[in-house]
This record gives sequence, C-alpha cells and structure tokens, in this order.
Amino acid sequence: MPLTIPHWAWLVAAFLLFFGSIALSVYGFRIPVSNYQSRGPDSFKNPQFELVSRQEFENEIIEIDGKRFFECTFKNVKLMYHGTAPSEITPKSVIEKGTVILVTDNPVVSFGLQIYQFLTSGPNAEITDGKNSQTYKKQPILEPPTLRERIIKKCDELSSFLSKHGPLPHPKRQPGEVEEEYVARQIRERIKFRDDLGADFRLTFRDSIHLLRDEIQVRRITFDQSINDDLARSQSVTCDPKYVEAVRAKLWAAAINAA
Repeated sequence: MPLTIPHWAWLVAAFLLFFGSIALSVYGFRIPVSNYQSRGPDSFKNPQFELVSRQEFENEIIEIDGKRFFECTFKNVKLMYHGTAPSEITPKSVIEKGTVILVTDNPVVSFGLQIYQFLTSGPNAEITDGKNSQTYKKQPILEPPTLRERIIKKCDELSSFLSKHGPLPHPKRQPGEVEEEYVARQIRERIKFRDDLGADFRLTFRDSIHLLRDEIQVRRITFDQSINDDLARSQSVTCDPKYVEAVRAKLWAAAINAA
C-alpha cells in the first residue's frame, strides 16, 4: 500500500520553506550556476536539447543541463545538474553501477531530491505526479542470484530441454516391413534424432554450462569431474538423452554442495 506521510512531516517542510524563503530574500542569496545563464520556463516547456552521442565519460564532472545523452558510457563520474533545463539519458546508455553520482548547486533541486528520498524511503512507497496522474512505485532492490540458484535454474532448463525432445525413438515395425528394412529405418531415425539433439544442445547450452562448470571449479565446490565427458557427448552428433540427463544430475549434485 502507498506510503502515508505523517502530518508533522508536512508541517516541518512548510516551516523550512517559509523561513528559508525569507532568508533567501533578506540575504540576497543567488543560486551558483557556474557559467550557465537562466534559460527561463520555456527551457522546460519546450526543451531544445544538445545531443551528446556515443561518448565515453570517465573520472570527470559532466554538466548535464539541456543535454540528451545518446548511447553514452558513464564510469566514475559526477553528473552536475544546475536546474536550468531538463536533461535526458537514453536507455541504451551504460551507467556503471555505484560509480555515478548526481550532484547539484541548486538549492531547489537539492530540496526536491531530499523530499524524493524521504517519500521513497518506505518499502511500498508510491509517488503520484499531480500533472498527469502518473504513479511511480518504488522498485525493490534485487540481489543477484547465488551460484546455487543459477545451477538449479540451469537444471530446470535441462529438464525442459529433455521434455521437449523426448526419449530416443523406437519406431514400430510397419506391416509387411522386412527385418532389414525395419532395422535400417530405425538406425536412420536415431541418427537424425541424435544429430538434431546435439545441435540443439550446442545452440542452447554450450557456453552457459561451460562457464557455470568453470565457476564451480574456481570456487572449489565439489563436483563430479566426469561431467566433462558427458558435456562432450551431449554436444556430439551421437548425443543421447542419457548424456544430457547425466549433465543435469551432476550439476544438481554440485548445487547441493554449493549450499
């Protein structure tokens, strides 16, 4: 349910705004905006963005007012926002988690950030935009899955893979079919089945399972080394469901040891 703000919080905020505005008017406080000039309200109603495309930023302070960043990379930087014009960073841009900080020298923006942080501090916090009635709900912070969880997920995928392909075919003998013809047809069907099974296994699992196996080994988790032979057979033209099942069973055993 939405976060309920206590009445005293609004009274404190009103108190700070009222006396803060008096202090600003008395002492003639001016917002330091570096070399930026005030752009007026039109800069937000009808923004004219400066396009910054496919650039890499590292170890620097970037002024973002009035700029649209398209497919840029940000690492260990400070984004300086003066509050003179809107800014955009497109979804395809890459922001290295934990190394990018938003800073401002505008007290109004700073106060807005403080209010936003307060409003979103609850586990089920919601913010409604009064202009277009859009509701923004705080998204929970998801922890990356553990190695054990990833192994179990891969085992589930292998089970689904086996269910999709089914067992090794055992075709029925057709009426009037002589023994030699029946055996030859059975061999052809099994060769095609194994070839298709191995090809699909390579496309679906080869890289992911090898990386998972290497991580298990690096972390010194006990696992059956014969899984390497099962992997090689599962990727070959003579692949058999029993080889894939062997891979799944040995990964499952590793998941138990990883707990």
